[in-house]
Amino acid sequence: MTANSESEQVSTARSWLETVVFVVFLLLIISLGFMQPNVRFSGMRLQVTDLLFPLFFIGCVAVAFKDRFAMRPDRTYIFIAIYFLVLAVSAAFSVRPAASLPRLAGEVYLILFAVGTAFIVQSERDLRAAIFAWIAASSLVCLIAVLTAALFYIDRDNVLLNYTLHHYGSLPPGNYPRVHSTFIYPAMLANYLTVSVVFLMFGKIRGWFGRAFWPLLVLHLAGAAFTVTPGLGGLVLGIGVFIWIFRTDVVSSRLAFAALVFGVAAAVGSVVVSAVTARPISSSPFWFDAFGFRLDPTQRLLTWIGAWQTMLEYPLTGRGLGLDVARVYFEAPSGQKQMLTDAHNTWLNIGGQAGVPGFLASILLTLALIGRSLPLRATRALSYQAMLGVAFIAAFVAQGFVGSFENARHLWVLIGLLIAAARFHEADAEL
Repeated sequence: MTANSESEQVSTARSWLETVVFVVFLLLIISLGFMQPNVRFSGMRLQVTDLLFPLFFIGCVAVAFKDRFAMRPDRTYIFIAIYFLVLAVSAAFSVRPAASLPRLAGEVYLILFAVGTAFIVQSERDLRAAIFAWIAASSLVCLIAVLTAALFYIDRDNVLLNYTLHHYGSLPPGNYPRVHSTFIYPAMLANYLTVSVVFLMFGKIRGWFGRAFWPLLVLHLAGAAFTVTPGLGGLVLGIGVFIWIFRTDVVSSRLAFAALVFGVAAAVGSVVVSAVTARPISSSPFWFDAFGFRLDPTQRLLTWIGAWQTMLEYPLTGRGLGLDVARVYFEAPSGQKQMLTDAHNTWLNIGGQAGVPGFLASILLTLALIGRSLPLRATRALSYQAMLGVAFIAAFVAQGFVGSFENARHLWVLIGLLIAAARFHEADAEL
């Protein structure tokens, strides 16, 4: 019996309870695409995901006890534990413990997303089902995004736009739509769709979507494009890295290398354009003189500097979990005055909240997760692992330079899927 057939038998031999919990898990994945609609409870916005998760978690505990279904240890959990402990210290020594300690429960919640996902996903068949559920949801999300863009031009007073159209933020206003669809921020939508596009491309080489692949890909790329956010550089990087790794199934080595170079350039370029602008900004505290041209810092560069200064001011425990790490006054090209308190960078945001230990712990966890995706090779045994690694590098790492995504629910589910895929490969290697 091969390892793959053994893995498939695990899936078909499920108990009724495990089957029910896995169905709840698929519904949970579908819900990840819908930050809206949400409800307010005790001052918090609860998404559909938040309402489903307790049922999923209780189900996982029930499966573990009833079926004596043990969680296989993974070395990544050591780095997750270190990360959590550092955040716990930050909450305990916060400048506002009453505000930080409740946020610690949120960190437990996110970690349980990854642990629960790695627990319930027991075979490649489970991974495939999770990907199908993800694409089903993201396709609807993109359809709403494209519909929003169309309504922007043909019916700008449509009530739907009140929920799905975003303001221009730091971008110059113009006759173009910027959408967040079922999300709250365009950057988070672009991050979610980055993972979706990698999943779609993997489904293409596996022959899962047939003739529906190209319409689905165009729909997803259109939905992502309407976010008009620097995170799109990470999306392009994900496509380029994926084509390079899976080049024997897609294109020639020469074209694959060109795709990789273009993807890397897009990712680097997104960081550069996020840092400086040639447009003079009245609120700029300083500017650069580059060969006679004035370059002003963007709001992202200013928040990066602010978060770094906060981390140096509170080096041991940070300012406090969940607290503001920057205070940047910024006047957008539209004339809108903004006060920005988020670092707009995953690691600096953690560093400002949890100090140098938090900054280092987040980097160690990131490197550990990249390590779980290695080697990035498109062999049969490694293909799921490599694909999920590409999605993680594109969405969490590349886009993490221009946005704070450490609390994105869908990324913690992605982490769980990556841990599960790495476990499958190691189980195959032991046989």
